[in-house]
Amino acid sequence: MTGLKAAVIGCGDVSAVHFEAIAKLDGARLAGVCDSDPGRLAAAVAA
Repeated sequence: MTGLKAAVIGCGDVSAVHFEAIAKLDGARLAGVCDSDPGRLAAAVAA
């Protein structure tokens, strides 16, 4: 298996839970993040 690529759509309050869960999965990586609010997207990318 080559691993799981995941994307999170929306960087609101719950997105941190998704980022944490993806980080804990063996072989998984965060491949993309998007949000309609540029400020929330920038904050999520910086975290």
